[in-house]
Amino acid sequence: MTESGTAKIQLDDALLTMLAHVGFEKSRDKLPAMLQRFPINTIKLSLHPHGIEVRGLGPLKPVFLPTVDETGQIAMKVQVNAFDVGFLGDTLKKLLNDQIDQVREMVVAQGLNFHLSEVRTHTNELLIAAKISQ
Repeated sequence: MTESGTAKIQLDDALLTMLAHVGFEKSRDKLPAMLQRFPINTIKLSLHPHGIEVRGLGPLKPVFLPTVDETGQIAMKVQVNAFDVGFLGDTLKKLLNDQIDQVREMVVAQGLNFHLSEVRTHTNELLIAAKISQ
């Protein structure tokens, strides 16, 4: 008999911003020269039903919509973009997927299957859902 259930991870603006600061600091040398000068702690992430807004970059205010791609990883689609900010989406995507991979490894180590099924944003909340089964 196969059993299954759903695991949900919820992140708020503050936690997502803290994780982003770590991710941006690790990839600082890959950021465009213009953004390498920004203090990382001025960057704030704000979660809305329409996506993740990145604030603190002067006139840039990109918004990314997280989705689950065909490989079962989180992908970031740029919703609002005045400049090429793909590097920010790549950094956010890597940051979130690294967190999910840690959970996936713990689940698989217990002999269970893990399938990322959904990611959505709400006001001050990022919800990540996965199906876990035997």
